[in-house]
Amino acid sequence: MDYTKEYIRKNPGLHIEDSEFKAAEILHILPSNITVNSLLDVACGAGKISLILGSKLSIEKIVGIDISKTIIEKARELDTKHEVTWKVTDIFSYRPKSIFDLIICIDIVEHIKNDYKFLQKLGDLGNRVVVKAPIEDSLFYKFLKKAKIFDGWKFTENKFGHLHHYGEGSLDKLISRAGWKIVRSSTAYVPKRPKLKWKIIGTITYPLRVFDNKHILRLFGGYKMYYLEKK
Repeated sequence: MDYTKEYIRKNPGLHIEDSEFKAAEILHILPSNITVNSLLDVACGAGKISLILGSKLSIEKIVGIDISKTIIEKARELDTKHEVTWKVTDIFSYRPKSIFDLIICIDIVEHIKNDYKFLQKLGDLGNRVVVKAPIEDSLFYKFLKKAKIFDGWKFTENKFGHLHHYGEGSLDKLISRAGWKIVRSSTAYVPKRPKLKWKIIGTITYPLRVFDNKHILRLFGGYKMYYLEKK
């Protein structure tokens, strides 16, 4: 998928409506005693998450990078107080003068062809990372596909450009192999959105918080959030 054109055409809202929800998830998984003076938002999108975190954590230096010039222009438009430095680049080309206290990588690793190399590269930019990714290799997804009810993998490939469909355990192994220690992890849920199908999914999955997260992800899929530190 062309993330500078096709992705924007298929997702014109750039998921701005989910920003508050995602920022709250990030704040929840961070250690209570963490100090963040500098933040890098990789594939920042419209940048609303960076703006929220900057306000909540009183971050002095924030940089948001994305490969799409159009998306970065939208981020600059939303950043009315000029609180963030926005750059059109990717992590393999970006050369900061110093590492960051925290990197956030929200709903992006599943889009990267060489996800292992991507996760490794994050370690050159900082020692602490928050990663969020969808868990799509579940029994429920497989059942729907086999019954010819709904092909979730094909849908996320066409709609969002997902190149990887992680299982609950496979993503853990990939992260560890790339040189990161999983300090904390939690199940992240589909926010309740206006469209009926998302309302139904959100209503079903939200109460499942009371059950064991790993089993829920293996059965139904969902999203997983990680707080990582370099080994």
